[in-house]
Amino acid sequence: MEAFIKKLFVENFYRKFFSIFAAIVIWTVVSNSITTTRVFQRVPVRIVDLPSTKTVRGLMPDGYLDRRLTITITGSKAALDRIGPDDLEVIADASNKKGDWIIQVSKKNLVCLNPDIDLQSAISHVNHSELLVRMCRFVTEKVPVFISPPIGSAPSGYHFLDVWPQKLFHIISGPEDDVRLLQEQGVSLEFDLSSITKEDLDSLRDNNPQKDEVSYPIPDLWKMVRVPYLNNIIQPLHCPDSCEVQLNFLFEEFLPIKTSIPIRLFRPEGAPQDISFKIRAEGVVQEQKGEHFLKGSLFATNVSRLFLDTVKDYLQIVILPTNKNGTVFCWEPQFIAEGYLEDAYVKKAIAEESFLPPHEKVTRSLRASEEEYHRLRFRDYMQRFQLYRSQNTPLSLVICGGPEGLTIREENSGGN
Repeated sequence: MEAFIKKLFVENFYRKFFSIFAAIVIWTVVSNSITTTRVFQRVPVRIVDLPSTKTVRGLMPDGYLDRRLTITITGSKAALDRIGPDDLEVIADASNKKGDWIIQVSKKNLVCLNPDIDLQSAISHVNHSELLVRMCRFVTEKVPVFISPPIGSAPSGYHFLDVWPQKLFHIISGPEDDVRLLQEQGVSLEFDLSSITKEDLDSLRDNNPQKDEVSYPIPDLWKMVRVPYLNNIIQPLHCPDSCEVQLNFLFEEFLPIKTSIPIRLFRPEGAPQDISFKIRAEGVVQEQKGEHFLKGSLFATNVSRLFLDTVKDYLQIVILPTNKNGTVFCWEPQFIAEGYLEDAYVKKAIAEESFLPPHEKVTRSLRASEEEYHRLRFRDYMQRFQLYRSQNTPLSLVICGGPEGLTIREENSGGN
């Protein structure tokens, strides 16, 4: 065995070494001299040296176009075989370009991101698909934000009211045509109520248990909008008022109405004269000093304590006929002097419980819209106001007309 190894490695050593060395050199030369052609699809294009007043349609915030190129490269097989699908990019210089121009790809602006490959010496020819680029003005504008109705359900024991502020905008920069179109269409902002727990809202009420309107501050991760002309990428809401965005909830409770509610009859013009439009003081109706009032305890729901305290002394039940003969009647709760009540509610709401932090700077537009916001809240409460006898029993009145007047009785179920 020792003689065999000596014969294999020692005898004619220099001749064997030279043969191996020559074989390696020949293999390397032949390998590098073999050319091939490869097609690379979806090669990204990066725009550089754009003038500050110009941009390119379809240019993403990272500097790449939203469209890509198909490139055919002829060159060294050894080098091309080592290039991965994400190793190439095209750099397009826009410094001296005007209007529309077509991106040209050559060895000079085709870049390999793999530092181990010398692309310039490895390729001999480049062919590519055509890509038209459109230069346009670069503008920065305000785009309206439309707040969509929230999805999901409010936590148990709470009722969703609204979003504050109700008017927002998103500051965005980009191609003039795209930005102008987005100003007309706006962007949407949507919240999911199911992401808010009852514990979240209860903790906000801990410091003031008498507070029945709860404001939930929106986390920054929820303040995201999609930009259509940027392939619907998500951007953080860029607006001076974005830090004030909150969802408002009403703590659900049955509020007692601690006042007597008058009942009044409306006799329309042309009603038959032989029908008595007099309310009979019996059953659930009592008469005091010529006025008729509803007996028994009443409750309100779906409204705040502030609202009820403002309107309770201006509440009445109005009865009116629904046919020409004056034999069928309906009823509904109504508020006297709605304009006055609205002004009074807004004044109390702003003075009593302004949600704009006094220690923080808020925009002038946000401060100005506070009154409008409270007016909308008041009108919403008026629309949802309903009378109840108990928690599960809404007030239901049945009105019967007769020769001696109107008899009002109460049912245990049914609506108004």
